[in-house]
Amino acid sequence: NMVHMGEILDQTLTQRGYRVIHCQKRHDEDFNASYDQSLATVKEYLKKYPSIAVVSDLHRDSLIDSGGTKYRPTVVIDGIETAQVMFLMGVGNETYQHPNWKENLSLAARIQKEANETYPGLMRPILVRPLRYNQYLSNGALLVELGACGNTPAEAEQAARLFGEVCATALDKIREAQE
Repeated sequence: NMVHMGEILDQTLTQRGYRVIHCQKRHDEDFNASYDQSLATVKEYLKKYPSIAVVSDLHRDSLIDSGGTKYRPTVVIDGIETAQVMFLMGVGNETYQHPNWKENLSLAARIQKEANETYPGLMRPILVRPLRYNQYLSNGALLVELGACGNTPAEAEQAARLFGEVCATALDKIREAQE
């Protein structure tokens, strides 16, 4: 369950000194309305906490073929089977503008670079789509696919921990460069 993965990410980032606001509300009860529901939540949090720098929307990828086979992208890191992580990056389109997509992509690329250096194979390639996924609300918005529907909970938990570590390290480097 993605709320549990969010708890792991929250704990990992908090242990590294970051303040985290973890929304535990499920937005996928009605899949067709999930982005509208999460849109309202993100707007509410950004209004209440205007200093929020990074907004992470956690998902589990749906990798199912026409025969019903569920795929589980994994990598072995330090001897542990780990789900792979992927950024889904919306860049907008003519109807649904997303003027800050390059800032979001830059953040994703920095985290991806850190992950590739620290835990090779943890990250799948960034998937870019002509949509917005509510990422237009922040210059630090990320849609993160922690594993896929075929991954075990243990594989996804390990991915959440490692992803949290590389996020913290990348954010540390960004902060150091700004000082």
